[in-house]
Amino acid sequence: MINSVVLSGRIVRDLELKYSNSGAAVLNFNIAVERAFKNANGERETDFINIVAFKATAENIAKYLKKGDGIGIVGRIQTGSYENKNGQKVYTTDVVADQFDFPIQNKKQDGQQQKAADPFVQSAPPAKASNFNINDDNLPF
Repeated sequence: MINSVVLSGRIVRDLELKYSNSGAAVLNFNIAVERAFKNANGERETDFINIVAFKATAENIAKYLKKGDGIGIVGRIQTGSYENKNGQKVYTTDVVADQFDFPIQNKKQDGQQQKAADPFVQSAPPAKASNFNINDDNLPF
């Protein structure tokens, strides 16, 4: 059986990182995802998807992204339920983020699309190996 979700959207609200009693990071947030087609009025509709991330994934999303930023999510659908204050059973459907990616483009500013900076991508090509003088005594293994 396959339970796999891939989404690309924008973070809807400010991120609030929390920690469980055992110390595990938990991040609940929503992303706005435009539908691929237009409605009868020629407009694109938007779905607001609940996302939950745990541990390092949660910490890294909260560290590098904010409200309005684009994000790519790879994860799985998870359903659950709980009892609210009124004793009513509430059913939930979330996407559990197993992986995330920084956006290709960030919010429009002054009518121009701004490219997002990805802190994990080098801006310059790596130096050629011949430029390094590696001594075996300096290797950690």
